[in-house]
Amino acid sequence: MDKIVEILQGPRGPLIAAGALLAAAFMGGVIFLKVRAVVAVARIARRSRRGKKLEGKAAKLLSAKGYTVLGEQVPAEIRLRIDGAETRSTIHVDFVARKGGRLFAADSKSGAAVESPGRAEVRRQLLEYCLAFGCDGGLLVDMENRRVREVDLGSLLTGRAGRGAAGGFFLTLCAGLIGVAVGWAFF
Repeated sequence: MDKIVEILQGPRGPLIAAGALLAAAFMGGVIFLKVRAVVAVARIARRSRRGKKLEGKAAKLLSAKGYTVLGEQVPAEIRLRIDGAETRSTIHVDFVARKGGRLFAADSKSGAAVESPGRAEVRRQLLEYCLAFGCDGGLLVDMENRRVREVDLGSLLTGRAGRGAAGGFFLTLCAGLIGVAVGWAFF
């Protein structure tokens, strides 16, 4: 201990003390980041376990609400072309269910995701499922409040949005041709 005091009181003592403080601060930062990472992994694992537990109850909730569950964790292969090269990927929907002759892709959610089914990530996920599985609509299975929310993706699934534009073009073209024919006949 006396040797440490002697070194710190020497001509390079302040420099050594500053270096020691800097090293301690660095080590403290590294330890903090490691602890934060461990806590984050534990939080994700806990959330995942809770989600899996609630997902197991979602099939019962769908049945109780009048849906017939046709499958759980149903896979579908999707193919994309990226810069001309085909890429394949597999997606899994929590449930495929049927009710009243309509086919649904059902996604079980808990936490903040169930508060607003219109949120972009929830809406896009349901749309991807519905397109991949050829469904009539999506279901958001709200395990927090034990309810099933039907998400009607409407014209996005039936193609009515695109056909509406084509239909408008077709009507305009017909009206133009009729106008040309009438003009030709009378002038």
